[in-house]
Amino acid sequence: MTGEHNSCTCKECISREHPPGTRLIHTTERARSLSVEFFYAWIHKDVNLSWEIADKISEMPKNEVVECLAHLGNQFFDTFDYVVKRFPAFAKIVENTEASYRKHQKEKSECP
Repeated sequence: MTGEHNSCTCKECISREHPPGTRLIHTTERARSLSVEFFYAWIHKDVNLSWEIADKISEMPKNEVVECLAHLGNQFFDTFDYVVKRFPAFAKIVENTEASYRKHQKEKSECP
């Protein structure tokens, strides 16, 4: 799985020769690192840092952006699962909201 389109494009990797496959590993690590930084900046409502990290992510090649999005999705779902398990009242609110949304969608689809 080596190849220029699957390789890390950071300055550190471009300036050095790496054994086959190691640049791809670094790509994944950089994507994970940026997605974690973005998530925590977002959680702490640090808008400037969130935008700065989002800019870095947007400058990455498509394969790296996909990695970032995958890691971000996992972080959001892990956090959501934690909150739902820890706070049953919140879980009930989510359940009721979801049921209401499904009912609304069903009614909407049945209208002529």
